[in-house]
Amino acid sequence: MKEYLLARSLESHLTKKRILELYLNVVEMGERVYGAEAAARYYFKEPASALSPAQAALLAGCLPNPRVMNPGAPNKRLRSRQSMILSRMKRWGYLFEKEVLTAAPATDTDLAPAPRDTTTTTTDTTETTGTTDTAAPSSTDTTGTPP
Repeated sequence: MKEYLLARSLESHLTKKRILELYLNVVEMGERVYGAEAAARYYFKEPASALSPAQAALLAGCLPNPRVMNPGAPNKRLRSRQSMILSRMKRWGYLFEKEVLTAAPATDTDLAPAPRDTTTTTTDTTETTGTTDTAAPSSTDTTGTPP
């Protein structure tokens, strides 16, 4: 019941497109991989905007259960979902048939997860010069007289 009320509230305040955008930014797409952008970079080593239709369909197909249908090692069920998504994209006009047919199928080496960087990262620190910025005085004080 709580989920129903939450869904109704979201739908009354946000568009479906915005709800989908929010969902895709936080959904788990693998172990410790959250969001479509992070998944694209993790599995394909490129931003989501540069994915081929086949790669995007593979990521979308894993959503019901990304731990079982891992885009890094796609099983038969995930490949079937990928094909279904591509055919629907073509049917609904998001893809032309030649894009589907000429898109190079993703190989297992294309789908291998990116190696994790185990080196320690350092953060950039900025040196201060010892000067402090102060806020500019207001044109009037609380009594209403100019400074």
